[in-house]
Amino acid sequence: MYGSMQKYIEVDVQDVALTGQSTSDETGNDKVTDTGAFASGVAVGDILHDTTDDQMYTVTAIDSANTLSLSALGASTGTGVGNSKDFIIYSNTSSSKQLIAGDGVALVENVNDSLNSEVDIQYCGVNGIKIRIQHASAVAGNEDMRDGFQDSMEAALIQAWPLVKYSSWLPSSKILGVAVV
Repeated sequence: MYGSMQKYIEVDVQDVALTGQSTSDETGNDKVTDTGAFASGVAVGDILHDTTDDQMYTVTAIDSANTLSLSALGASTGTGVGNSKDFIIYSNTSSSKQLIAGDGVALVENVNDSLNSEVDIQYCGVNGIKIRIQHASAVAGNEDMRDGFQDSMEAALIQAWPLVKYSSWLPSSKILGVAVV
């Protein structure tokens, strides 16, 4: 009667608060420095991803407009951001909605990355489209993000179309990005 209709999983993706490049070596100090960058737009609880060294931190204090105090996040072993390192800070309080299709998924799996911060969703077999969900780093071996997405996808797919358009997914960790890879 209704035909085959796509179902979606709604994902809250944390907004980017700011991007920058560190201006001094804070390795060993659990800090990041970027001259004048932290005067506004960043808050305690935000997530900093040192994209140069692939380390993640939680912002624990705003020391000044130039310096933030950090705490290593999840599987991360970082002790602070070195000099001339690119970083992205994701808001802890601001996010945007993104819908991810549930039909045609062949595999949902954690990516083998040192941070345990990525889940791949493979569509239509090994040669199909793959999207990646990047999330706040989790302890090595933790598969809560993968399991949570897979459970929400299955719940959305078994619902009769007129009853639900998509299923909301509330992960235990912050989603930092969704991209086709």
